[in-house]
Amino acid sequence: MRVMSFNIRGSFHEDGNNDWPKRCELNVDTIEKYAPDIIGFQEAQSGNLADYADELPEYAYNLGPVAVRKAENYHHVPIFWRREHFILLNSGGFYLSQTPDSWSIGWGAMFARSANWVTLMDIGSGREFTVLNTHFPHMADQDETRANCATLVAEKMTPLAERMPVIVMADFNARPTSTTYDIFMAAAYKDTFSASEYAEDVNTFHGFQGSQFEHTGLRIDWILTKGAIMAKSFAVITDAAPPIYPSDHYPILAELDFG
Repeated sequence: MRVMSFNIRGSFHEDGNNDWPKRCELNVDTIEKYAPDIIGFQEAQSGNLADYADELPEYAYNLGPVAVRKAENYHHVPIFWRREHFILLNSGGFYLSQTPDSWSIGWGAMFARSANWVTLMDIGSGREFTVLNTHFPHMADQDETRANCATLVAEKMTPLAERMPVIVMADFNARPTSTTYDIFMAAAYKDTFSASEYAEDVNTFHGFQGSQFEHTGLRIDWILTKGAIMAKSFAVITDAAPPIYPSDHYPILAELDFG
C-alpha cells in the first residue's frame, strides 16, 4: 500500500512561475507517476480540489472539517483513496484547539487548523485501518502550540489505535528534533522515514527553490504509523521542471505493509 503526504500549496496564492495554473499539470503528473493508493493533501483550496476532481477520478475523497476560513480560499486537509482498493467505513474530524468539536483557533495559532480521519477497509485483504491527515501551525515560535496539537491528535486516535492500525500524516511544521515529534514517539508511533537511507538533514520544504534552497534539515512532513503496519520503503519525491515545481514542499511516499 503506497501512502503519500503532500502539502500542495493552496491555489489562491500568487507565486509567479509557480501559480497553481502553471504547475497543476506537473503536480498531477507527479501524483500519477508514483500512483499512491492513499493521499493526504495539506492546504487544499477550491482551485486545487476542482482540478483533482477532473484529473484524478479514480480516487474517492473525504474533505474533513474546513480549517482556514477566508472567503473563497477555504483550506481543507482531504484524504484521497483509490476507489477500487478501499471501502470507506467511517470518518470524522476535529479542530486543533482546546475546543476540538467546533470551529476554533487553538493555543495562540494564527489560523484555525483541523484534522481529518477516515477508517477504510482494504478490499483485497479485508483489513481495516484508520488514516488521519492534518496540518500543524507554522509560526517558528509556536513549538508549544504544535506540541499541544500532537498531544490532542495522539489522544483522539488512541481509541481507534486500540482496535486497528493507524496512519498519521501531515505537514507538522516541526523537525524530528522537536517536542512534537517526541510526543508521537512516546505514544508508540513509528516514523516511516526509518525505512529510508536519507541523511537526517534532508528537506521536505524547499520554497519553490528545489536543490537551490539554502537551508537543510527541514524535514517537516512525516508519515507515522502505529500498530500492526510497517514501512517497507520511504521516498522524498523531488521531481520538478525548474523553475516549475509541483509545490513548495516535496511530496513524501511510504510503502506500507500490514504486519
